[in-house]
Amino acid sequence: MRILQTTEQQTLLEVTLREGRNRQIRRVADVLGYPVVSLHRRAIGPVRLKDLPFGAYRHLTPQELASLSNFAQPVQVSQ
Repeated sequence: MRILQTTEQQTLLEVTLREGRNRQIRRVADVLGYPVVSLHRRAIGPVRLKDLPFGAYRHLTPQELASLSNFAQPVQVSQ
């Protein structure tokens, strides 16, 4: 975790999760007594979102697809 900016009203943090659970950051902040005003995802695994607008999408590059496949575990299906 890294503090990026602090004012009297709020603090802007950068938090890196290796494995995230549903609403993990919100729950931890709530337990500590800090309300979360907003969250912004900057990356998903090796894919950097950069300036992608809220609600928008883009196609993955071949390099991103290849890097994601390195993280994926093959699923064995029983027949």
